[in-house]
Amino acid sequence: GAVESLAEPDAEGSDALLAVTAYPDEAAARRALLAGEVAGVLSVDAAGVPRLAVAPADDGVVEVGSYSELYYAVRDAGQAPTTIRLTRSFDATGGISVDAGQDVTLTAVDGVVLGRAAGNASTFIYVKGGSLSLENVIVDGKDVPSGYPAAYVASGATLRLGEGSVVRNNCNDYSGQCYGGGVYNAGTLLLEGGIISGNTAKSYGGGVYNYGTFTMTAGEVSGNANPTWYGGGVYNNGAFTMTGGTIGDNEVTSTTYGKGGGIYSQGALTIAA
Repeated sequence: GAVESLAEPDAEGSDALLAVTAYPDEAAARRALLAGEVAGVLSVDAAGVPRLAVAPADDGVVEVGSYSELYYAVRDAGQAPTTIRLTRSFDATGGISVDAGQDVTLTAVDGVVLGRAAGNASTFIYVKGGSLSLENVIVDGKDVPSGYPAAYVASGATLRLGEGSVVRNNCNDYSGQCYGGGVYNAGTLLLEGGIISGNTAKSYGGGVYNYGTFTMTAGEVSGNANPTWYGGGVYNNGAFTMTGGTIGDNEVTSTTYGKGGGIYSQGALTIAA
């Protein structure tokens, strides 16, 4: 059905509070929202619950305060560079996906946490194409058993963890072999001031499993664990270059098979002072 968009009236002295325009579907209405043509979009989801999305703030940033708003903001960002700011903490019941051609920056008001809701057994952040940058945002798996990493970076995609970004407390407990508690990278991972901490994966890479290109210039990989196999902090099976930052206090707890509390590498490893 039609989706209504809301706009402030143009006529001076008008008694109307809102002007309403009907769009044929939600995607068309949200495109108008992101283009600044309307002030908000009012829609109803499959459960009959109304949702109100508002226009970007004056600084051009799209502000969101719930998982559904975040999901649609990322989905509808298109291929223009888009910054999305979390205005309050909330737990996500599913994941978000950045597609090929997208260039998304996710940031937050200080102290805001994007958490994994109980029962959310999915890849929290899936960068299957394009580029995603995290700035000043905390992604918290809350130790919810998920069977997936907090972030999955596909081949050809890029994830950047900038200053103030944290990926923490994600539990990848997949019943078979599992890879990466915090981040699984098959594309490009840039650690430029962010923190990957307190994550677990029972097979390979408690903090990071790298199968692509991982460059660390600043930041921290700390307090991650692997109870069974290789790489408490980082398991490298691609190309890992570290020129700054710290890797410390990670562990592999198995005394039978465990190797590489900090880094276990079977790929190209460069550590420069």
